[in-house]
Amino acid sequence: MDPHQRAGIRALQSPRMIMRILCAALFVVSSALAQDAATSGTPASIPTFRQADDIAIIVIEGPIDEWTAHSVERRISDAEAGGADAIVFELDTPGGGVGAVLRITNAIKGSSVANTVAWVHPDAYSGGAIIALACREIVISDPGAVGDAFQVIPAGGPFGGGLRAPTPDERTKILPVIMSDVVDSARRNGYDEWLVQAMVIDGVELWLIEDAQTGQRYTIDEDEYRALFDEAPPRGRPMLAGVTGGRYESTREGPQASSPVAPPSAPRDIPTEEEADDGAPAADESSEPDDIFGDLPPTPEGQKFRPAGRNLNDIADAFEDESVRQSLEITSETQRPYFTTISESEKDRYTPLGYVCDGTNAVILRTEDAINLGLASRVINTDEELQAFFGAESLTRLQTSWSERAAAFLASPGIRMLLIVVFLLSLFVEMVSPGMFVPLLISLVALAGLMGPPMVVGMAGWWEALAIVGGIALLGVEVFVLPGMGLFGVIGIVSIFVGLVGTFIPDSGSGLRSNPGELAWSAGMVLLALLTAGIGMFFITKHMGSLPILNRLVLGASSDEPEGAFAMMAPPQSDLVPVGSEGVSITPLRPSGQAEIEGEVCDVVSDMGYVEPGQRVRVVRANRFSLVVEPIEGTEGSA
Repeated sequence: MDPHQRAGIRALQSPRMIMRILCAALFVVSSALAQDAATSGTPASIPTFRQADDIAIIVIEGPIDEWTAHSVERRISDAEAGGADAIVFELDTPGGGVGAVLRITNAIKGSSVANTVAWVHPDAYSGGAIIALACREIVISDPGAVGDAFQVIPAGGPFGGGLRAPTPDERTKILPVIMSDVVDSARRNGYDEWLVQAMVIDGVELWLIEDAQTGQRYTIDEDEYRALFDEAPPRGRPMLAGVTGGRYESTREGPQASSPVAPPSAPRDIPTEEEADDGAPAADESSEPDDIFGDLPPTPEGQKFRPAGRNLNDIADAFEDESVRQSLEITSETQRPYFTTISESEKDRYTPLGYVCDGTNAVILRTEDAINLGLASRVINTDEELQAFFGAESLTRLQTSWSERAAAFLASPGIRMLLIVVFLLSLFVEMVSPGMFVPLLISLVALAGLMGPPMVVGMAGWWEALAIVGGIALLGVEVFVLPGMGLFGVIGIVSIFVGLVGTFIPDSGSGLRSNPGELAWSAGMVLLALLTAGIGMFFITKHMGSLPILNRLVLGASSDEPEGAFAMMAPPQSDLVPVGSEGVSITPLRPSGQAEIEGEVCDVVSDMGYVEPGQRVRVVRANRFSLVVEPIEGTEGSA
């Protein structure tokens, strides 16, 4: 027997190697048994914490927006008021807005019903995965998938442009808010902290280990693997397949997430067990300045954010920033061991089970992966299986209401653009032909449709309403009180524009309102609506007298003209009636109304406030859209 063979036999006879082989075999058997039990859908017994008599199912389907969040909050309240013992969130969603997603996770965590279960049926991507983690348990259908919560930014305006990965600055602004939520969820509900981080961002490379004494499984990074097993971790084909997603070009030391992950040039400096206990970093001159175990006095040790690998050290830095610390607070304490500080006598408890992911992209867990990695507790495909899972007597589905669906329809970008165009055109018609009640009524209805739904769900506040109403008032001053000034008109248009843009951007309190991509998209939508309305105004000005319906709103030039002949708007009046012409007011001028001037019935605007009917007036100015008159003092005439 040659020396190599004898060395191989001795290696196989070592206690650690024997333990690894036995645990690997146990992993294969237990995975098969777990899959068998999970797919059977019939639990042997129902734990007390899960048992429920009355289940309320809240369906979250399709893209998630502020209307989804508003509806979910309302349905959670209904479930609580109805005495539900458990709330199931049935998820079939590609994700959505970060602010709306965080509203839902906060509502779940703050619910008086603690027995919350996410039913991934069949897919919960992006924001859907974040919502699932907020629940105490996760179950999944077969086939099903959960994960890939990598955040992307709109790359263009209303004409498209696709999505892009966040820049380093955007990453450190947006990602910590999401990371604090998912890590807090993982700690509350017992999910693997490192695995949930890998679902949110790329650049996280993980291996799976098992505690032989407790059966608990953990995912660990490379530094932890080296500390536990005194060797470099194996690589190869990972357990989780790669997914297509954005990639972040790291500017920090460590493996690049945009390429196959390479081992770091040197292991991270590891604190001693005593230093890990008191939160102090290792006393080593070579330690990194942004050591992830740095002391944060205001935050208890167990509540600190711990990144799953050095590629997330920039995110850890954000948690140390005093200016944003409170908004990123993690309220739950970690139960995860410090694997880099485990004593030699404890290392034999842990056995490697496999290579989980290579960090190329944010991970997606299919049904079998979710079960084997402990994220999902059971495979459930039907309502009957779900009811048996809880041992429940009744099951009620809480759907979105018709009013919520109608309001969400009105709040959709295309309908909002149409309402802006209708609002502006109606307002224009009323201003150039004062006294017509119908255009004013239409503009008010359109404005209510614009402002009502967004204000209900927090997409618009009072400042947007004040900006729009104030802009309309300034335009009225420009047209009726101080025509020709220009200043009030410009300020009014800018005020209306800013108010309308504000109604497109949700304000969820998550600190993400000022997203430049979202702001550019909203401004582009409003500009497109303004351009469309401007074209419509030009068309109406040229052809209002011949347009169906609209021509009935315009007064005839003279009562003697044959039926069907209609006067045009103010421009023809200014041509026919020169400055200095006199006439008699037919209606009250408040300040707009009508007057008979040199035999013509004209729409006029008073330059001196209120004018009673029958008062003689004189034309003092004639602009493109109106005749401005003043009363002739001491005179009175009859129409």
